[in-house]
Amino acid sequence: MFQSDDRELSTTWARKVLAVPASEGVTDAGLIAEGLSIEQWAIVRTHGPIFDPPVACEPTLSIDAPVIFAGWTPTHFGHFLLEGLARVWYLRKWKGAQIVWLARNNRASYDPGHRKLLDVLEIHNPPIFITEPTLFKLMVVPEPGYRIPNYFSEQHARAMGIVVAPDPTPGKRVWLSRSKLNDRGGFANEAEAEAELERNGWLIYHPQEHPLPEQLDMLKDAEQIAGVEGSAFHTLILIDNPKARVSVFTRRGEAVSPNMITIARAKRLDQEEINESFEYIDEGEGRAKSRVRWTDPLNIARVLDRRNGA
Repeated sequence: MFQSDDRELSTTWARKVLAVPASEGVTDAGLIAEGLSIEQWAIVRTHGPIFDPPVACEPTLSIDAPVIFAGWTPTHFGHFLLEGLARVWYLRKWKGAQIVWLARNNRASYDPGHRKLLDVLEIHNPPIFITEPTLFKLMVVPEPGYRIPNYFSEQHARAMGIVVAPDPTPGKRVWLSRSKLNDRGGFANEAEAEAELERNGWLIYHPQEHPLPEQLDMLKDAEQIAGVEGSAFHTLILIDNPKARVSVFTRRGEAVSPNMITIARAKRLDQEEINESFEYIDEGEGRAKSRVRWTDPLNIARVLDRRNGA
């Protein structure tokens, strides 16, 4: 069930915090301190933390200056946006403080995807990446404002809405395309649907080909946004009060990810989820029928015209 609230998120001030890097085949990274539970620093989902607590060891580095625990740095765009940045609501209050990052692969720097999101959110705090056991004299551990799949704090949602949405530009309809992605998450004949959409005045937009600020400029004043379910829709988190009508086509007739519903409700999106008829593609003997195509790709435009009142 979707959960949200307008309460003030909490912080924990922990002393003598041992930050432990991951040890391949032994333990995950994590924090150890008296009075600090795994739920406060780990990635927590419906059934609890997704990994085990770390094993205590002797620190090889000590830092006396107070720091803020920033979170985790997964490489996947959507997971970093939702889970890795779940403490942005607090980080944006303290822009000069050192911030501490954990990673299951013990990364020692941001990757380009991390940097792009942090730049948009104006997070330029000096980072500390845990690559060796490190003892911190004092660490502030903020409560996460997002938990996959069904919790999005209103306070955190406001903090993430960095781009103000103007009134929609009349007739601006944007299709978030997956047709150039080398994956099996979309539909094999999406390009056919896009050709018809383009004839009907839609902008066919490939988010992966554009810098994040350009993506936000494209979406912030759209009248209608549509596409096949994917993390490109999560970018709407970064827009304050988006006014577009949003249409999400489900994959393989399944329900959309609960995150899509959680985000839509917290951001008060005018969103609908659409199941369109599809069929599996026979890829030959001995190969799984994992690719799909729409039964009638031209119907996508008709469905969206009805949504638009045409």
